[in-house]
Amino acid sequence: MRKVIIDPICTPEEARQRFAGLRPDYQWAASQGLNFVRGEDFCCRDTKGKLVAMLLTDMFSEEEQAHHWEIYKDIKGSADNRPEIFGTGARQPRIRKTDGLLSKRVGVPTEVAKAVGGAAVVIGPYRYKNPAPGVVHCDLTKETKENPARYLETIKIGEEITRIFREVLPEEYIIQMAYINTVPERFKMPGTAYSSACALRDIPTAFHIDEFDIREATGCITACGEYEGQEFTMPEFGLALDLQPSDILFCDVHRTHGNLPRRSGHRVSQVWFVRRGMHECQRYGAVPLHLDF
Repeated sequence: MRKVIIDPICTPEEARQRFAGLRPDYQWAASQGLNFVRGEDFCCRDTKGKLVAMLLTDMFSEEEQAHHWEIYKDIKGSADNRPEIFGTGARQPRIRKTDGLLSKRVGVPTEVAKAVGGAAVVIGPYRYKNPAPGVVHCDLTKETKENPARYLETIKIGEEITRIFREVLPEEYIIQMAYINTVPERFKMPGTAYSSACALRDIPTAFHIDEFDIREATGCITACGEYEGQEFTMPEFGLALDLQPSDILFCDVHRTHGNLPRRSGHRVSQVWFVRRGMHECQRYGAVPLHLDF
């Protein structure tokens, strides 16, 4: 494995100010002189020793890759409630269906979401935005209830990823599990280091920071399909990582990151994360999950 220590080109806050909302393309990548990492095991840490990204190649067999595509290829659902991944200007007030007036909620206009295309679903338990102070709303997502077989297959993949996480990043694994172990069993993905997963089909994301998972967690991304492009890019470090269907990427999703455009084909990425506040689901009387599959 190639191991490197990289000096950031700017501070995290400067990266956020400079790049957040930008939808990068290959012309931009060339102007920045990005370091493209392809087809090799690679681990990058910052000068303080904190993990930036670890790319592990050839972790899934061809049979496993094909199986993953069968699991996720037909996902449906919109990412219009995540304007940060669409880019600058996508965050706009929603229009209420009841009276046609502007809502306090924000999202991506339907026309923009349709133009970008793709699909996105959250799989597993999730803590939704609190409907009132002191009230916690935790439940399996609608996608999970409607497609329980996909959820069970997702758990199996998550178990294998967790085993690898424990082996290759033991310190980061211990930190993450210290939080996961505080979450009631019925509010996390059993046997894994994650509470939830998100699948995104054909949606290269604008530069953003993941705000809704715990700060101490290490993000994980896998992908399936046949495609070219859509490299995972971290402008603070000048990195573009070519994540292929055989690979696993562990990274700090609290650094600014996004994707270059997809050149061809179709891609479904799976983002494995720990939703913030899941430890409170049971304490405040949230309804326990019932996995009646």
